[in-house]
Amino acid sequence: MYSQAPKKHLVFSTAYDPSTDQVLDWMAAMGGQFIRKNTNDQYIEREDTVLPVSAQAEDRRYASIWFRKISGLPRQDWLSGVHLSEAAEAFQANLPYFNQYVERERKTFYDFYYQSFQAGRILSPYEAIRLNKLVVLNLAASIGLDVPKTLITKRRKILERFRAECPEGVINKSISEHLFFDGPAPDIKRYANYTEEITDRMIRTMPETFDLSLFQEKLDKDFEIRTFYLEGRCHSMAIFSQDNERTSLDFRRYDKSNPNRLANFSLPGAHEALIARLMGLLGLNTGSLDLIQTRNGRMAFLEVNPAGQFGMVSVPCNYGLEKQIASYLINGNES
Repeated sequence: MYSQAPKKHLVFSTAYDPSTDQVLDWMAAMGGQFIRKNTNDQYIEREDTVLPVSAQAEDRRYASIWFRKISGLPRQDWLSGVHLSEAAEAFQANLPYFNQYVERERKTFYDFYYQSFQAGRILSPYEAIRLNKLVVLNLAASIGLDVPKTLITKRRKILERFRAECPEGVINKSISEHLFFDGPAPDIKRYANYTEEITDRMIRTMPETFDLSLFQEKLDKDFEIRTFYLEGRCHSMAIFSQDNERTSLDFRRYDKSNPNRLANFSLPGAHEALIARLMGLLGLNTGSLDLIQTRNGRMAFLEVNPAGQFGMVSVPCNYGLEKQIASYLINGNES
């Protein structure tokens, strides 16, 4: 038995995440005591961990925990010539392999570290936030959500057959997470991969085989829907990205000179029930979901991101999601 219930709240996030800042501002206004740990810092590796870790240890028990964002540390070549003996030519020849080994070692520790904390309420449980996009799509389809036709292949002939089944065309997107990286200094630019249409001409010029890639049918989009799910409730927004050619395939190609029109939106009750069921099966109590409303009446499910941005839904639609999250973490409700 614990001597007393813990009072502090623990938030794992990253530096420079405005949504986290705003939630913590609300928690402070409500009188909550919290600790924030930015997971893109190296603080974890400065904390010595001795096993076994008691679940009753004071530094492991909190009133609530929010796994807002879990970010790996910047990629490093942990092994280099300076760490190896002069005779270790085999190591020198296989440094990439051994660096991957060290990364696996660190991941095993991180998995244990994050799951060693205890709380009465956990928002975005750590063991559930590392999603496999393909597993999610398959599960969504199995419970009745409309999922676009999807193909994963490395053969042009198979892609050609798939294209023949998709009257609106074919798009390509990441199999896993989106890629972001910064260019070299001094004129640093940020690069990212976006959803792209794969034209018939592109298919004809492809080699017979290529790297494993994901293709989906292109939908005749009317508008996009971003839904923020929190403890059984859906807060949705329509994004009229089709009004701008730049954002028509992927609204993340944002055009500040001609912003997309945004509007409050209510999902049909049947879709909200399916989303709640999907999130329950995934073990998630919060996350951002993307859907598409087509011109012929389909409402297609695209993906769920446990750490997706919600400020873009909260502010335009006046949902006050930051306050709702703070209230849930402190009081166990969203009021």
